Amino acid sequence: MELPENTLWQYLEKEHLDPNNELTDDQWQAFLDEHSDEFGERTASMGKDMMHNFQIENKIGGDNVLESDGMGFEIREESEFTDDDGNPISEDEQARADGEADRVRKGEDD
Repeated sequence: MELPENTLWQYLEKEHLDPNNELTDDQWQAFLDEHSDEFGERTASMGKDMMHNFQIENKIGGDNVLESDGMGFEIREESEFTDDDGNPISEDEQARADGEADRVRKGEDD
């Protein structure tokens, strides 16, 4: 597989996630079937967040962020959520942060 040089791309082989080779080939395929789409969506979202933060930190561009339409990216409005440093974050990131804060408040922190 050859990728363009200007590509941010990540893949994980079975050996990366199952180093002790505990899953059968059928189990690995079931894992791929269940999680491949989510992995793609989450890495795309993370890449967009990282790019947006990079642009803010380096004072590049306007106040827009990229949003995937499934086939590419389009500009969407500025996020209403920010991290502790004031950087825009996605609604999913805010939900994860809220969940973690709830666990800490309830004493469920590991």
